[in-house]
Amino acid sequence: MAEHSSESESIRIAHLTMLQGVISRMAPNSFTLKALSATFGSAAVAVIAATEQPSPTYAIAAVVPMVIFCIMDAQYLRLERAYRTLYDEVRIGKEVEAYSLNAEGVLKKNSSTLRLALIWSICWFYITILLSLGTVALVIGVRPSGWTVRRLFLTGARRSFLRTGWGSGSRARNAARWRCRLCR
Repeated sequence: MAEHSSESESIRIAHLTMLQGVISRMAPNSFTLKALSATFGSAAVAVIAATEQPSPTYAIAAVVPMVIFCIMDAQYLRLERAYRTLYDEVRIGKEVEAYSLNAEGVLKKNSSTLRLALIWSICWFYITILLSLGTVALVIGVRPSGWTVRRLFLTGARRSFLRTGWGSGSRARNAARWRCRLCR
């Protein structure tokens, strides 16, 4: 009887070791996805800054992989949580098939991938990257609908300038002068 108990204990320890190996391999995946997302964001900023006429498609082309990386990051977190729960079930002695790495039963109890994408450890990282990409794109002058940052913030001042008619000439000439002053 003692032999059977020590054999089942060694099987349980081996099972726990296997589960710990799976869990420890998932943690670097999250870091890698975040590093790739930051790299894509930086590359998009560099491409937008290097082109003479930046296009919003460059920013959109960078956002799509970042959203995919965010969802993949949430999926890895979901799997890691499922394997941690499975690890705890084996550790406390619940009825789990020996050497089984099947976590499907536990996955059904966990939150969905999209819900996990909204937790602070994932959401804030990707939101920060997307906001910084958007800010840089606006500052550099990506014109999603013909507007630049200067036009967004100086529209009222420019209108009052055109209404008062400072200087001589037509509105078009005054607008051209105003644009030249903005470029300095």
